[in-house]
Amino acid sequence: MTVEEQIRYLHKSQEHLAKSITIILSDLKLCPATANLTYSDQVSKRKGKDVKFMMGSSIRCHPIVRMKVVNTRMEKMQILRWAKNLKDVLTPKQLKNCRHPLGNCSELVPWEAMVGKRLSLRKCVILYMRTITLPVEDQLSKTLQLCLKCNYVKEKVKERHVAMILLS
Repeated sequence: MTVEEQIRYLHKSQEHLAKSITIILSDLKLCPATANLTYSDQVSKRKGKDVKFMMGSSIRCHPIVRMKVVNTRMEKMQILRWAKNLKDVLTPKQLKNCRHPLGNCSELVPWEAMVGKRLSLRKCVILYMRTITLPVEDQLSKTLQLCLKCNYVKEKVKERHVAMILLS
């Protein structure tokens, strides 16, 4: 399979995952709102061109449990520790428009996993990402732009010369 074919296949798989989640979790209060696909088409010495990827979803559960998950992510994930001064950087209006807590977004776990492996190599990798909404009732999935908080995390990752994250 060519790289382009692999990427098309990943996009279809992401949409299938989004549909499957909504079927499995029929209670919309517990169903994630978004699903993310992050991939890199880096060259492998053994396999040649190969697309490495990871998918993630946003957190939606009881607010107390969600905050525990978010706090754990903030402690454990390097890319979130780099962005810990977020509240000092964004304006109150921006924070009001982006109300979910940092660590809740579907992009963050895939980014951490894909960037985490690169930390020891000291080589900047290019990551491509695509976030879609999960289909609800008769609505189709749609592609989303990054929220303000994820944009800030993306810039922190770029500043450290670990990865450049681009929209797919």
